[in-house]
Amino acid sequence: MVAFDGIRKALASLFGGGESEEAGRGLRNGDGTAPAAASTGGADERPMLSCEEARERLFEFLDGELDPLEASEVQRHVDVCSACYPRFRFEQQFLEALRRAEERGAAGSELKERVLAALQQVGDADGS
Repeated sequence: MVAFDGIRKALASLFGGGESEEAGRGLRNGDGTAPAAASTGGADERPMLSCEEARERLFEFLDGELDPLEASEVQRHVDVCSACYPRFRFEQQFLEALRRAEERGAAGSELKERVLAALQQVGDADGS
């Protein structure tokens, strides 16, 4: 988890963005499972996805490739799971940063050097 946190911080320093939203998130169990009471109450509601199921669908969800029902199940899970939400936000912010960079054109050599230096620092701090 140290490397994940370091990479997230390095990317945040390069592309902006904070972690304050994570601090205010609601219902979560310490083991990453969604609480049983997190149901929205529909009569035909499906059970909450497990962490493994949500993580398996995360990239398809972020890319808008899931059907509406599957997308709502993933969203419901990450909204209440303290283990999955940080990963979801990291990937979401990373994709947003890539999209912004793409809109501005190809990354220049200065940005490439900054990213490589930030990743090297993370590797050095992590002992990799």
